[in-house]
Amino acid sequence: NGGTLTLEGELHHAGTGLWSPATATSIVGSGSFTNSGLIQTSSDKNIVLDMFDNLAGGRLEKNAGLGSFTLTGPTTNLGVIAVAGGTVQFADTLVNEGLIELGVDGIVEIAGATTTNAATGVITGVGTLSVPASAFTNLGELAPGTSPGLLTIDGNLTLGATSTLTIDLDGPVAGVGYDQLQVTGST
Repeated sequence: NGGTLTLEGELHHAGTGLWSPATATSIVGSGSFTNSGLIQTSSDKNIVLDMFDNLAGGRLEKNAGLGSFTLTGPTTNLGVIAVAGGTVQFADTLVNEGLIELGVDGIVEIAGATTTNAATGVITGVGTLSVPASAFTNLGELAPGTSPGLLTIDGNLTLGATSTLTIDLDGPVAGVGYDQLQVTGST
């Protein structure tokens, strides 16, 4: 309770896990973590491993709360990363081939070298994707809002040839009548 789980191999999670404040605060080691189940947390947690893969069918949920969930190894997402509140931080490379959903209080923060939303990847919602120190390349779909809403990319955005932007139109006011993508850096 409240300690650290040390992993020196491979861990595959296929069930349902609520990572509560009373359980281990960190998973550390030289191993890899593969998720094809459901991981939910609302408090501060850390995964410090060589690699984290969220497979198709896998779901990582950061529920309401101001805490952060930090992944320090290279991460590939083929499933769903849903951030309703607080921050999910990627300290290394992130490749999204699945779905990233951002709630109004949700932040995905990239501190690593590169971030790619692959051709099959979708980033949607009304939160913030923060890429201040990394290069963010979108090859997939950016879908701001929850019909409608504002999605913010805090940093630079490079659009590839396969990029798509999906906007709902239902009135004259940004974020209320139609979706808006706001980029604070260069595009």
